[in-house]
Amino acid sequence: MRGTSDTPFFEANPDLRYFPVIKCLIKKFGEEDAGKIMWAIHMTEDISGSFYGMDVEEKRDMVAGTFLEDVDRFDWEDVTVGEVIEKYPELSMPPKKRRYKRLQDSFDLLLKDLERGEDKTMAIKRLQEVLTKAEEEWLDESAALESTQGSKQANSFWGKRK
Repeated sequence: MRGTSDTPFFEANPDLRYFPVIKCLIKKFGEEDAGKIMWAIHMTEDISGSFYGMDVEEKRDMVAGTFLEDVDRFDWEDVTVGEVIEKYPELSMPPKKRRYKRLQDSFDLLLKDLERGEDKTMAIKRLQEVLTKAEEEWLDESAALESTQGSKQANSFWGKRK
């Protein structure tokens, strides 16, 4: 995801408007509001977002109230918004980051089950090991992308000419 929440979303991420689920969001809410909704989804669903570690309902209420400024009317359960949230990792995250997010979300669900008294100790232990490895891979991938960003752009579409 490029840009920041004070930038029009589709100006910073123009290609995303062509995905069918995003086109539906734009058709339903208009491009400006759909862009604000996309930033709100980024804030609540992206593992790089400031609010990712918070409880789902708490962070959604906070973002709807402070960023969207419409906590009482904005419906996170809207079918179109829900479809975008479901597809968000595939649309916006590289594979290792996406895998880490899925594992983290699964781990959080298992912890909630454990809090309710369900015995899932072995599953949690195994998932925690896999989660740690996925996080390391994602962070390594992020560091590699940051260190090489722009280096493939010199001289031609595919990188430096030989």
